[in-house]
Amino acid sequence: MTTAIKQNLLSEDEALSLLETTIKKSEAEGIVVSLNNDESFLSRYSENQISQNITKTKFELNITSYFGTRSATASTTELDPDAITATIRSSEELARIAPQDPEWVPLLEPQEYEKRTPAFDELTATISPLERGKIIQQVCAMSTKAGVDGSGTLSTDTFLGAIANRVGD
Repeated sequence: MTTAIKQNLLSEDEALSLLETTIKKSEAEGIVVSLNNDESFLSRYSENQISQNITKTKFELNITSYFGTRSATASTTELDPDAITATIRSSEELARIAPQDPEWVPLLEPQEYEKRTPAFDELTATISPLERGKIIQQVCAMSTKAGVDGSGTLSTDTFLGAIANRVGD
C-alpha cells in the first residue's frame, strides 16, 4: 500500500518547454499560449463515515493566433504533439477568416519579470487518500464522542498555470 501519490501535474520546466515548442510551430504573426494544469482530490464523509473519494486531473492548452487585427482561439485537453499541432492549425485557420477587430490591442513586447516563489506545500499536494482517511477518522471519532453525526469534505488542489506569447517573427 502506498502512502504517497505521484502528481500528474507538469513540472515548471515541462510547462515552459511545451509553451516554447507550441510557439515555434506557429505560422501566425502573433500567438498567445496559455496552459492550465489542475489536480484535485476530495474525500467526503457523512454520518461519521467516508462516503466518497474523488481524484480529478485537468489539462488545457489555449492557443490564440493573430493575423493583423484578426484573431481566434482553439483549445485542447490533449498533451500529444499531433493534437497540439492540430490545435495550432485550427487556431490559425480560424484567425485568417475572423473579422477585423476594431478594438484590437497589440500583444505585449518581451517583458522581464522578477522571479517569484510560488506558494506550494509539498506535504499538502501529495497527501494520500489513506492520510485523508486518517484525518477524517479522527474527526468522526470526535463527532461520535460528542454524540453527533459528522459530515463534510477534505480536499486539496494543486494548480500550474503558464502563459507565453510571440509578436512577429
